[in-house]
Amino acid sequence: MGTERQGEMIVVYEVWDPALLPIVKSLLQSAEIPFFVQGEEAMSLFPVGRMIGPFAKRGMAAAVMVPAEHLEAAREALREVEE
Repeated sequence: MGTERQGEMIVVYEVWDPALLPIVKSLLQSAEIPFFVQGEEAMSLFPVGRMIGPFAKRGMAAAVMVPAEHLEAAREALREVEE
């Protein structure tokens, strides 16, 4: 892994389930980690979620991004979501 520039945004988590996104956002807010969600609006275009197969998993995910300097803290904060 190369060196990261200060302020660079890195995807820390991809969310396919619209019900899970508020939990992810809440955990990052609680840990006081700045974040940006890319693609949140597109998640609601097809409200059937995973029922439409691989398209939902590959095409409708929201990317949760954090500054590079907060990446490890964000991963730790989101560890319980992974489990």
